[in-house]
Amino acid sequence: MSFADFMKPGPVFITSGILLAIAVVSFVFFIVINKKRREHNDKIDRELKAMAQSQLKPGVSETTDSGSNFAFDKTEDFNYPRRVMFMAASGECYDIPMLETITIGNNPRCDFYVNNSTVADLHCKIIYSDGKYILQDMGSEAGTCIDGARVEPGSVTDLTSGLLQLGKANFFLTLDN
Repeated sequence: MSFADFMKPGPVFITSGILLAIAVVSFVFFIVINKKRREHNDKIDRELKAMAQSQLKPGVSETTDSGSNFAFDKTEDFNYPRRVMFMAASGECYDIPMLETITIGNNPRCDFYVNNSTVADLHCKIIYSDGKYILQDMGSEAGTCIDGARVEPGSVTDLTSGLLQLGKANFFLTLDN
């Protein structure tokens, strides 16, 4: 068998060509889909930033010194009656203005975004109702604890200042009226 005979089109080469074409088309398709998804997410991010900017007084930045969006250091510049402060083990503080609810999770669209793989996309919520703060676990796998006491998935508990554990992420939580 010569090299020329080996290179003649046959079922293996045709099948390989078809599979290669399918792979290329799939790759291009996923690139287009991801571009559309990014454009959609960018549009939502711009809308969220515009909403946050509308809450700011002139001359107040919408980001903290660390560059994280929606963690406002200058809460006194807002017209919010309450705020919740999260202090990370690294010493970084995040002062979040609160009307009724703060969502916490590993999703940039949460009010308090925690970039940690043990934190669920929507891990928990802090709710202010009838003059008190309530912590609601949203069914997270890694769990939520306040001062070492586990909050059962899907349940609520009264909340006071203390150690908040979200999976392996720890914060000292300070509630302010």
